[in-house]
Amino acid sequence: MSIEARLNAIIPSAEGPVFQRIDEKGQAELFIGKDALGYPMLLLICEEEPAANPSYRAIEVTINQRHDQRWALVIRLTKLDLYHVFICLCDDLAAVLTTSTTAGGNPANIVLARLARWQRLMDHGRDGVLDEAALRGLIGELLILEKDILPLWGIADGIRSWSGPLHGAQDYSLPDCFIEVKTCRRGAGIVTISSASQLDTEGSRLFLVVTELEKTQQTTANRFSIIELVSRIRNEIATSEVIEDFEDRLAQAGYLDRKEYENVFYVLHAIHYYDVTNDFPKITHRMLSPGIIDICYELDLSQCTSFKVNTLQR
Repeated sequence: MSIEARLNAIIPSAEGPVFQRIDEKGQAELFIGKDALGYPMLLLICEEEPAANPSYRAIEVTINQRHDQRWALVIRLTKLDLYHVFICLCDDLAAVLTTSTTAGGNPANIVLARLARWQRLMDHGRDGVLDEAALRGLIGELLILEKDILPLWGIADGIRSWSGPLHGAQDYSLPDCFIEVKTCRRGAGIVTISSASQLDTEGSRLFLVVTELEKTQQTTANRFSIIELVSRIRNEIATSEVIEDFEDRLAQAGYLDRKEYENVFYVLHAIHYYDVTNDFPKITHRMLSPGIIDICYELDLSQCTSFKVNTLQR
């Protein structure tokens, strides 16, 4: 039975929290439950005292010592509109504990470290389902990661260079260049530059990459979903030291493996590469008049053909 099914089956009690163990055969004593008001909870019982008691807005974390001298780590959702995200969090923690308890270490500290990945997603009230614009933008960044950056710069540098989800000025900050990725519909020819920093690297080499992406049907040749795209990248980097960096960035971007994405398909029509030299049409901070903090503008790609290159270059 899934964690969601177990949780939905639990009936709250006025006498206090009600819990059910997630895996009777597992080494980790992990329980799903509800408090008297019906708010979902996750309980972990461990032998050692957890290292910290973090404070978040969307979840409440409490640590108490039990009568048997063991420790109870309780995670309680405080915003019911994030119910589905909480389920995904529980699934993630259960999976991590299944593989990590055999390696030793305090499972509570493993859980608390994992919570840090989910902090921004839950604190900002995001439900794990991206809107169309954000989804298309993320797909564009992941396509360039898979098709260009990993083959050219390798797994470690490639994954760690993905700075867009970390609020970097550009989407990728590589040792020898920067890359800004834009996604538009087929034949659109116009992309939005959202700040004066995006095409300004103060002398460093910068590429603008534009992906033409179209929503399509399941029967379309070469169609894919974001779940399939993420899965391909995960498989490619699964044994590397940066798999956690990749997962962290996905969470920072607001992405979860949600069933809502399973039947949302796209097809890639083209990728265009531009070498953003000094003469490239752009507005930078140095060009802004005093009193103007920032700017957002549209770029006509038909005026940029002389800057096109065949592919990214090291």
